[in-house]
Amino acid sequence: MDNLRYDAATHWVYVGFGEDETGAIGMVDATTNERLPERIQAGRASGILPAGDGWPNIYVNLPDLKQIAAINRKTGAIARCP
Repeated sequence: MDNLRYDAATHWVYVGFGEDETGAIGMVDATTNERLPERIQAGRASGILPAGDGWPNIYVNLPDLKQIAAINRKTGAIARCP
């Protein structure tokens, strides 16, 4: 496990795990303990930052790729910033 963050807006816990191409973000609903679908990101996450209330994304630092990824909380769509 590389990183763990709680998102007060959704009550989800985000867990960064894996290495290189196998890296992903695991998610758990803290109110029900239900495991949610993983967000595959193709890179090891060293930092996870959920945006505030009303914002759709979580931001993830991908140091091996020297990129920041924005992952939509609902759709799982990934946008990368070089």
